[in-house]
Amino acid sequence: MEPFQVHALIQVSSLVFLLLGVYYARNHNLRRHHAFIYIALGLLTAGVVYTLYTIGGAPSTHGRVGLFVYVYTLFVAFSGRAFLGGKVKRKHHRLPGGTAILLLVLQTLFALYSYVL
Repeated sequence: MEPFQVHALIQVSSLVFLLLGVYYARNHNLRRHHAFIYIALGLLTAGVVYTLYTIGGAPSTHGRVGLFVYVYTLFVAFSGRAFLGGKVKRKHHRLPGGTAILLLVLQTLFALYSYVL
């Protein structure tokens, strides 16, 4: 299996876990929401670290945008921690969360367009 295929498999798996986390947040099952979000963040981190190690950096536009999306997703996770602490309102956590999911989907589509098609 090629390194980019491993990266793609890890990142798409993390996107699925994030979507499951959103589903459980909407159903007010916070225990499962947090479990799926933490699994997704772990997979995102593993995929980014694996790719940076294998390729040796982010030479392409997809890689640079992907690093931004990764950092933004971590920001959203920290805003979730602030939401639990009562420092951030629900709407100020939902909007960046939805944006992070949208960015991950667009990044996946960009990768399919750039490297597969």
